[in-house]
Amino acid sequence: MKNYYITILPTIFITLRIVQYVSAKSLLSGRKDRLQKQPGLFHRQPAEPFGLAIPRKSNSTLGQESSANTTNITTDIAELIDCFQNALIIANQDEHEIHVGKLLLACDRLESTMRRIGFTQSAKDIAGNIRKIRRTYSKLPESHRDCMPAILEHEIESGINMKKIPENSAACGFLWLGRSLNYQYAMFCHMLDNDDATPYEAASVSYERDLKPYLPWPLQKICQAAMCTLKAKRRKQIFADIGGFSEECYGEREEEATKKDLRQMMDFIKSMLCRWRQVCSDLELGTI
Repeated sequence: MKNYYITILPTIFITLRIVQYVSAKSLLSGRKDRLQKQPGLFHRQPAEPFGLAIPRKSNSTLGQESSANTTNITTDIAELIDCFQNALIIANQDEHEIHVGKLLLACDRLESTMRRIGFTQSAKDIAGNIRKIRRTYSKLPESHRDCMPAILEHEIESGINMKKIPENSAACGFLWLGRSLNYQYAMFCHMLDNDDATPYEAASVSYERDLKPYLPWPLQKICQAAMCTLKAKRRKQIFADIGGFSEECYGEREEEATKKDLRQMMDFIKSMLCRWRQVCSDLELGTI
């Protein structure tokens, strides 16, 4: 019997070791299967893209971000969006730059639009400041004239004092064109954000806050007289005109498409004004 136990003990020992090995392998395999089902451990999620917070153009004709009601409706504002989008270019990962040549083209189209919808004084102001900028712009080599800081630095080197800016300089044009765009931005945003705001009310609120502080008394009187002409303008009429629709054909679908595109254009102008203010601050040009 003793010899029997001596013979069988090694077999029992080997069998127990095999059972322990198989059990351990099964336990590890099950744990790995559970872990693989947790994406945070075995699968790294793709990194989010990063870059400038420049608004992206969307087309109301696609109806992707708005309701299907705006499908196949194209507004005249879409062309303005293209113009201002093209004028805002990426300089590097952290900021964007204003392309002056494309900015002037965008403002040419904006001036025409403002004149068409009845904002005659605003259109005249835009046109006058464009002429001041183009006077210097046309004299500079193509390699330097599409950068706003480069044009202003050229005028500084030419002897222009930014503390006392000549009336016909590009610096004066940039300063007042920026203020005019800031006024347009505030006025249209007021109308978009307040359903009951009339064109006259929106213009008055924006004027008091964004233009009046910079104007001498005689020019204040001219602007106030020009705004009085807006009292006869109706809200629906302004939106229909800027969208490129006759008032008779301006329904809910057209209004939705117009407001959507107008707000997108304001987003581009807001981003542009942010860079504009930085340039004016860096060169001590003034406040817009």
